Amino acid sequence: IIAPKEVEELAREGKRPTLGDEILAFVIRSEDQDGLTVLSVARAQEERDWRDAEVSQKADAVIEAVGSATTWQWAVQMVRKGGRVNLFGGCPRGTQVNFDPAVLHYSEITLKSTFHHTPRFMREALDTIARGEISARDFITGEVPLSELPHVFEDMKHRNGELKTAVIP
Repeated sequence: IIAPKEVEELAREGKRPTLGDEILAFVIRSEDQDGLTVLSVARAQEERDWRDAEVSQKADAVIEAVGSATTWQWAVQMVRKGGRVNLFGGCPRGTQVNFDPAVLHYSEITLKSTFHHTPRFMREALDTIARGEISARDFITGEVPLSELPHVFEDMKHRNGELKTAVIP
């Protein structure tokens, strides 16, 4: 049974169902006082719209670069089913991060952790550049505007030969 007001609304939209039509419906009650199943077409459409919006808002890939338990967890929540998360930001030693294994497993999310350098090594490298012992330009072999960033990532997949690319906002 579909509520008469929903059938009227469907009719106004030119979508009035007829006997034998297949329709998407949400079960409101499995059985009413007369033993009939009560359905809602509007509720089913709301559910579908919500799921579609939720999926369209999720990213194919997420790069977490903060290094906190909270942002690691957010990164997993932000990626779509089948997506990839790169946990670039290293958390302090002893940090505990909680993930729902069912989400990782059944959503087929790929987690990858990428090592980078510690703050001590970064300070030492920057000091070396500041002293003029090496030139940062020796390592930056490309420069692109921010709008070209997707192309940079695509080129990197094919080992384009660039050592480091400066992205200019």
